[in-house]
Amino acid sequence: MSEQQIDFTNDDVTLDSLPKAEDVIMKSLSPSYPTILIIVTLLMTAIPVIAITILSLLDAPVLIIHYTSWFYIGAAVFLIIGYFWSHLDAKHRGYAIREQDILYKSGVIWRNVIAVPFNRLQHAELHRGPLERLFKLSSLRLFTAGGLKADMTIPALPEIDAIRIREFVLASASKSA
Repeated sequence: MSEQQIDFTNDDVTLDSLPKAEDVIMKSLSPSYPTILIIVTLLMTAIPVIAITILSLLDAPVLIIHYTSWFYIGAAVFLIIGYFWSHLDAKHRGYAIREQDILYKSGVIWRNVIAVPFNRLQHAELHRGPLERLFKLSSLRLFTAGGLKADMTIPALPEIDAIRIREFVLASASKSA
């Protein structure tokens, strides 16, 4: 028997030859996403404001009544910041579907880009909360092997797009397996 010689190469890869994540064109989330964030901010603010108002109307301890106006000012500032933050946050979110994976970017201060390769995908589901149903939106949740929670959640996708993306992702995952 003759020995076969196998040529083994392990060439260096330069950083300049790698693809850049910044070059990927990301698709924006639904234009309704900031509105949903604003509604959530309003609800989060309304509950304590109503509680403080009721306590002050019931002649609660003097300490609460003394600081009620400051609490209302703080709530107003929180709502104003929440309004601008909602638009800023929505502007910095997006997704891209590629041949081998799906990307999701998020973050205003701390920016994240998550990539889920189709060959690691185990499960994909659509989630629709009350506000999402109101705006005819869905969140796509992607799960990889061994994960108990979603590895990627893309919120505020138009319902039809979310269904199409889920079907494509699952079909691509079954081809990769």
